[in-house]
Amino acid sequence: DEVTSSFEHAPGLAQCRIVLVCDGYTLTDDAAQERHRRGLVGAECARQYEEYKSVLQARSAALGEDRLTVVALEKRHGFAHAVRRGLEHVATPFVCVVQHDRNW
Repeated sequence: DEVTSSFEHAPGLAQCRIVLVCDGYTLTDDAAQERHRRGLVGAECARQYEEYKSVLQARSAALGEDRLTVVALEKRHGFAHAVRRGLEHVATPFVCVVQHDRNW
């Protein structure tokens, strides 16, 4: 919500369709091995992420896929490949790629 609310700083962006890509992850049993930026997470983090994705899916259903499309990847792809998968869902000449932790 914080990121999408920052879209108001770019006129017209808030009215555009959003394709939200949720990258996958790999489970680890060793908490010391968790590396979130590399998609290596423990069971509790995975549970929370699955819950978060469910909330996003419900929001997409409420708004309609023409407004919000959630693409949940089964395995970890990394940023560039996740963007590539998201681009498969658009046909516009321009896109605005915004990371989840980068508001304007």
